[in-house]
Parts: sequence; structure tokens; C-alpha cells
Amino acid sequence: MFMDQLSSLDGHYLSTWKEVKQQNPKANFQGPTPGWFTKLEKDNVILSENSRRLIQDLDLSLPARFISTSPKIRKEAVSRLTNEWTISWDLSQQQEFYGKTIEQHNDIYGTSLTYRTHYIPALDADTRTNLTPKKLTPSLRPCPGNCGHGVPFHNDLRPKCVLVSLTSHLIIFKTHGKKYIPPYFRDKNHNSLIFPVKLYTHYAY
Repeated sequence: MFMDQLSSLDGHYLSTWKEVKQQNPKANFQGPTPGWFTKLEKDNVILSENSRRLIQDLDLSLPARFISTSPKIRKEAVSRLTNEWTISWDLSQQQEFYGKTIEQHNDIYGTSLTYRTHYIPALDADTRTNLTPKKLTPSLRPCPGNCGHGVPFHNDLRPKCVLVSLTSHLIIFKTHGKKYIPPYFRDKNHNSLIFPVKLYTHYAY
């Protein structure tokens, strides 16, 4: 097997054996965790509580093992959508971008662009200690506008940061309803937070 079949798609974390089997269903692994994988864990992972961080990050190319759904390209020249959440992947920066769709623009040449309000992971919202990024409750908040990735958008001045992407390069993800609040967030200012059902930190393309 190749190392990118055993790690998170960003190359930062070694998957558990259970995750390896889920990521490679065609391999049809049987039986207990093999000895070579246990040795790999011992020799290549920073040994700290709840951490599977690799000693050296992998330099991975475009991920291929992800079943995703892209937004539907509308027939209208301009479509405004009310509750579409998407993620895109910037290969050059090795960074994911989350956003809520504002408008989809389609021209006569078949190009579809989606303008999105930029959201960023709220890494400080879950203050529980000794948790890896995978264990933290997924949460997003609007970008304050200082990330340097925003584009001009004059139709709606409310978002402080707006992204534009090819619609075909976006992946849809689901969020919990507005009334959803994790138990350990109840005493905090959570009005601006969005809670994805699953935060695709390592799965965007």
C-alpha cells in the first residue's frame, strides 16, 4: 500500500486501522490489525495523548478517494440560494475554504461561478483540552475579512469576506439546524457559529 492510503488526505495524520479499511473498501481487509501497521504507528507517529500526527507531513497530490456531491448548475443566469454550504480546496496553498452560497452566476459559454460568504473554522470555540482536531466539535464562523482571499462583490454588502469559485470545484456539506447547540457551547456566544454535520477538513479537493 502507498502511504497516502494510510493517512488523512492532507498528509498530516496517520489514520487508524479502522479508518484505513473505510478509506480503502476494495482492499477487503480481514482479521486483526497487522503487525506492519502497528510498527508504522510506533515509528512514524508523534506519541502524545489522542494524537496521530505524523512526524513528517506527506507531500500529497490531489486526493482521489472521496465520493462528493457538487452543487447543481442552474439554468438561470443568476440564482440566489438560501442554505447551500460548500467547501473548496486550494491545491497551491493546501488549504480548504468553507462558504455559504450567495449567488450562482452562469454565462452562455457554460461557465458557472459561485459567490460565497467565507466561513473559517472556529478553533477556539471548543475549549476542551487534550483533544486532536478530529475530536473537536466542528464549528465555523464568518471570516472577519482580513484573510486576503476575498473578492469584490457589490450585490450584497453584509458579508465581510466573499469568495468566488468554479461551481464544479465545490463540494456540498450539511450543517445542523439553527437551534442545534452542543452541550459545552451553551454558555458561550454561539449566535454566529455554524455547526457542520461533519467538517471536511481532510476531504476537500
